Order: sequence, then structure tokens, then C-alpha cells
Amino acid sequence: MIDWVTLRGYVGAHEPISDGAIISVSADGELEWQTRRRLAVESPSSETNVFIRSVDSQTVEVSGNLLRWLQGHNIVGIEDVASIVTGWCAAATRRDVPLPTQWGELTLTRVDIAHCYDLGSSEAVIDWLRHAASGGHMRNRGRGSLIAEGTVYWGQRSRRWSLKAYDKEAELKHHKRGEAVAARGLLRVETTYRGLELTRLGLAPLAAWGHNSAKVLYMSAIEKFTLPEGVSHPKELVADVPLHLRGTLLMWAEGIDVRSVMSRATAYRHRRELLAHGVDVFTAANPNWATPPLRTYPHPRDMTPIGLDWARERGLTVWTPSPVN
Repeated sequence: MIDWVTLRGYVGAHEPISDGAIISVSADGELEWQTRRRLAVESPSSETNVFIRSVDSQTVEVSGNLLRWLQGHNIVGIEDVASIVTGWCAAATRRDVPLPTQWGELTLTRVDIAHCYDLGSSEAVIDWLRHAASGGHMRNRGRGSLIAEGTVYWGQRSRRWSLKAYDKEAELKHHKRGEAVAARGLLRVETTYRGLELTRLGLAPLAAWGHNSAKVLYMSAIEKFTLPEGVSHPKELVADVPLHLRGTLLMWAEGIDVRSVMSRATAYRHRRELLAHGVDVFTAANPNWATPPLRTYPHPRDMTPIGLDWARERGLTVWTPSPVN
């Protein structure tokens, strides 16, 4: 589904759209610069805002989760970004949002594309994320960064593209959203493409997006991600690691924070060396270590994401474009 979208459109001379401005004034009272604040447009069906503002006298920016604004949730949805933009503009105009009536070329500066996979339980999702953080690897991004317990990032600060995986139920609970119950056991994998990369790929103009563009972009990121199929018990790895690392590995397997029992320099050195064996001793050890046969961890490319029928069966609204007569 298409998650967050930021786009800019040429509209020509227009009445400025903003919610005030942030200004900088020099010590002698001269205006140095000003930036218009974004005007929040609240969804009629949920506590979701999309933000609009005039970037300059000729350009308007729209930024937000347009599909959540339209259907009330972002667990699952369509991937046709052009239809979503058109549908949102039409719905917002009906609510007297001060949008321009005529748009020129629309340019995308950010697109988030995401899918949810049903792993059956929250415990299975957290287990998968731990495994992905310690053993997963992203080409040109390296290993993932585990943020708190429920989110792993690859390339979090990249100006071009990034990937993250997280527990969708936990995210919705954090924001106190009612659809969290429906998201139990859902692993979310989401890729963000920013302006520099969209321009390089020739997909900055909204008109350049075809029916399969979102799917191709998503799978392009997923194919750069590698994930070991299974994990061995740490004691089975002891014979494969150098002698000086075995004690550290076993302490970690017993749930001991190795940083509390050795110097910072040694802990970081041992972590770096053990990463080569698929173990990150700075993340919590799996309390339910697999015994043969080893537990397997499916790669996102091999899993089937939930679809629109899944949402309908659970009473969730699904937004689709109105048919053209």
C-alpha cells in the first residue's frame, strides 16, 4: 500500500495557504527569512491530518498519509499513488479545504510503500525483528539498527531510500488507535523513497508512475535485503567462534548484558567480531531458542502480504477509486 506521500504542484499565482509563518529577524529588526507553517487538514473519519502549505507564490505542497485520511487506517490499501492523490484532492475540496482548483505538474519528494504480513502473534513478530536486527543485512546499508523493541531500520538517515520493519500492533497502540486489535501479529515492512532517489529513477513526476511502479520499487528494496533462514542455539555456535569470544557469546545467551561485565572498548570489539557470526550481543537474546529442527524466519519476498479482502473480513474500511463511467 501507499503510506506517506509528499508532493509539490505548480499552481501559478494563488492566495497563500498556511497556518501562519516562522520568521527570523536580525538584531536590528530586519527580516532575514520566513517559512510558512503547514495547515493541518483533519480527516472526517479519523484523527489523521494531512498538511498543506504554499512553498512559494507558484507552488503548493501536500504532505501526509493520504490513504489513512481517506479510509481511516493504514493497515492495508491500494498502491495506485495517482488515484490516491486525485481522490484525496477531491475529498478535501468537498470539505472546503483551500486547495487550488487547477494544478500543473505534480512532483513527488517522498513516497512510503508498505506491506503487512500475518505472523500469527505478537511474540512471533518480535522474534522475527530480533532475528532481522542481528542477522539481516541490507546491501549498501549494512546491518539493521534495533530501535527500542519493535522497530528495525536499515539506512534510517539516508537522503535517498531506507527500509524498516516493525510490529504494526505496537505502533498503533502507541498512537492509541482503535484498529490496533485487528493488527495483532502483523509484521510491517516499509520502504521510504525520497526526492533524490525518485529523481534518479525518473519517478519524481507523478505522471511517470504506472500501475506496477509501487510494487517494483518495494521489491527493489526487498531484494537488497538478505536474511538467514534459521538460527542456531548459541551453544551450537561456540565451536565456530574464536576462543576469546566464547565466554561473551555464552554470557549473552544467558541474558547477561555484556556491557555491564567488561570494558566499553572490549564489549564493542567483541560485538563487531560476533556480528560476523550472525549474533548481536547488544540486543536481547532470544528467550525461546530453537532446537533441531531449527526455527525458520521467512524472507519478506517469500511471504504473502495481507490484502483488501483481509481488511474487509475484519470490518475495516477499504478505499478504492470511484469507477469511471
